[in-house]
Amino acid sequence: MLSEAQFAVELGLEVTRAQKTNRRGVIALIGLHELQPLRMRFSSRVEHEIERQTAALIMRGAEPLDVLGRDAQGRFTLLLPETVVADARRRLTEVMETIGANEFRAGAEVFQLTPVVGFVEFGVESDARELGERCAIAVEHAELQLDLRPVLFMPTMRPLARPARPAPGPGLVRLLVSVPAQILITQLLAIAVPLAVYLLFDTLGVNIVPIAYVVVVIALLVTAILIWTEGLLAIRPKHPPRIPEHRYVPATAIIAAYLPNEAATIVGTIRSFQRVDYPAGLQIVLAYNTPRTMPVEETLAEMARADPRLKVIRVEGSESKAQNVNAALSETTGEFIGIFDADHHPEPNGFRRAWRWLDSGYDIVQGHCAVRNGDETWVSRMVAVEFEAIYAVSHPGRARLHHFGIFGGSNGYWKAHLLHEIRMHAFML
Repeated sequence: MLSEAQFAVELGLEVTRAQKTNRRGVIALIGLHELQPLRMRFSSRVEHEIERQTAALIMRGAEPLDVLGRDAQGRFTLLLPETVVADARRRLTEVMETIGANEFRAGAEVFQLTPVVGFVEFGVESDARELGERCAIAVEHAELQLDLRPVLFMPTMRPLARPARPAPGPGLVRLLVSVPAQILITQLLAIAVPLAVYLLFDTLGVNIVPIAYVVVVIALLVTAILIWTEGLLAIRPKHPPRIPEHRYVPATAIIAAYLPNEAATIVGTIRSFQRVDYPAGLQIVLAYNTPRTMPVEETLAEMARADPRLKVIRVEGSESKAQNVNAALSETTGEFIGIFDADHHPEPNGFRRAWRWLDSGYDIVQGHCAVRNGDETWVSRMVAVEFEAIYAVSHPGRARLHHFGIFGGSNGYWKAHLLHEIRMHAFML
């Protein structure tokens, strides 16, 4: 593995060669999200051991021309000559998934690490001195996601060390997500667009109404048959074993929150998790983002000081639930992990039941969500009925019909190693 100076020489030579031959390449910067906390916790010997194991994982699928180095901050630099962006993205994704799934060992310690990767393409017009800066910017953006996906530097990217953005004012995006706009768009798609299609074909002398009628009726019949099938299969749902085959193992609950919206309920949610009855120990991790400091943050800090099971993390720069969950993974200690929204209160025996499922061979279990205040208003009653239709009928029936389950985003329990390997993605959650 080359030093920073040696790698710079190799990069300069490769950029010069690319300029002469018009053969593009890629340079990648690979960091470990948990490296700084590990430096504070362990000796330099542990860092060197992690470096050795990580380098071996990076070079496991290396090609003959690849060059690996390390910069002054402890990040790995990887030169991929004569490699196009698509191939580089695929290879770097494989590297990240390999590192994310690996159990690192240093003495008696075993832990998993989260790689972050930024990369940039170089070619005829490239300046070797700027490539490292561009990779560093891409890594900053990768640090926000922690989703085991490499980030390609784009000209529009800027360093993230900047003042917080002001709250967005009225604009097109806010207008489109408003309730009146959603109602209008729904009516346009459901009524106006089909009517326009009918009229267009009518002006061409083609009557598509009979064909459309048959298609709609067939679609409704198929949907009805599937709904009835799911309902019948849900009459006798499958239950977990009464007693797990193996002992209960430590568990972690991750609560993802956006404080301006959930500041009023988050304390009650945490207290509900503190009341969970689980024999092997339950770690509680609150991962939240907020555009401004909230008074409830001091209350949360006091709760964390009073309860060693509780870990509170403010995820700077986060803009999604997925980013909060991914940031919390580096703090988890449980062998399985439950993911929850900030307004979800677990049943006291929920983690026991989840482990009985997981211990019987499953990797992910979706819990049954029920509305707590379902009898207060007619709206809450309707929502409660909808939730029961989804979680008591559709989900178990569909799982038996298709032999797979659905993770709904909350009240889902994952084996820890699997969640470390897969991560959450902001475009999905």
